[in-house]
Order: sequence, then structure tokens, then C-alpha cells
Amino acid sequence: SNPNIFSFPVPCPEGDPIIASVTTDAAGSPPSIAAGADLTVNWADVLEPTIGDQLYLNANDGIRFNTSPLAQHAPGTGAGSGTFAFTIPALTTPGSYVIQYVWSNTSLVATSAPFTVT
Repeated sequence: SNPNIFSFPVPCPEGDPIIASVTTDAAGSPPSIAAGADLTVNWADVLEPTIGDQLYLNANDGIRFNTSPLAQHAPGTGAGSGTFAFTIPALTTPGSYVIQYVWSNTSLVATSAPFTVT
């Protein structure tokens, strides 16, 4: 037994735990945006943001986290919440997509609701 290892109970927060979120301003039903247009992306409640955090555009294809996104942007703020104008690449194939907030360009933190690129 290692005498330098300690354990102690940590109570769970009451109510809903804080979970980071990412949302977009894609409008309509279903939400959509044209290729080449700017999509406003909002993120909030990121507990340990870094200057290297990224926003990924990925297909909504059932793959939880694709580390080779179709497009990515670094807001460069290091802030736990903010807004960024994400330009959807003009040659994006029409279909269903999501924006993902990626911590330090390594770990998925939050995924937006799906939206359609037209």
C-alpha cells in the first residue's frame, strides 16, 4: 500500500450539474444556414478554458468526436463563455452538421444541436 495516496468523498452538487454548452443562431425548422454564411456560435460554462480551445464544424453523422473537422476556428479568448462568428466554408456539402467546443484542441467539451447547411 502506498502511504502517499489519499481518498476522500466529494459530494455531488445539488440540482443540475454545470455542463458546458454550445449553441448557434441557425434559424428555422429544422435550423439551417447557407454555405459561405457566418454562423453565430455561443459557448458557456466551460470550467477550465484555454487560449487553445477550438470550435469544430463536423458532420452530424453519429461519430461523437471527429478530430479531423471539416473546419475549425480558435476564438482565442481563453474565456469560459463567449460568441464567435464561424464562417461555414462555401464548398460545404449540403447536409446535417454540428459545432463542437474542443478544449485545448484535444478533448470534446460540448456539441451544439444539429443544423442543416444548404
